[in-house]
Amino acid sequence: MISKTVRVSFIIVVMFGYFTSQAQQERKRELHPETILSKMDTDENGTVSLDEFKATRRNKNLKVEVVEKRFKLMDEDASGEVDLDELKKAMKHMKRHRGPHSNSRAH
Repeated sequence: MISKTVRVSFIIVVMFGYFTSQAQQERKRELHPETILSKMDTDENGTVSLDEFKATRRNKNLKVEVVEKRFKLMDEDASGEVDLDELKKAMKHMKRHRGPHSNSRAH
């Protein structure tokens, strides 16, 4: 017969594994370009303007000039809007230059 302590420990381990897996899946969803675009696209026109990009930056200490420069780099066609394809290219570029196991995040 399994002791009560062992059973409780087993349940805790299983629950921890489940919630860790759920958190990892949620994190992966957050990193999809479609999810990122939809969170930044406040007017829901399918693109992100410079103002929308500035409003959603995570690091508020980042200089506006740096944010504007990053936006211009993503906006390949100089339309003043970043679309899904441009965002995907930018994310692919960042992943290549940061490496797959980098813990740093884009701001």
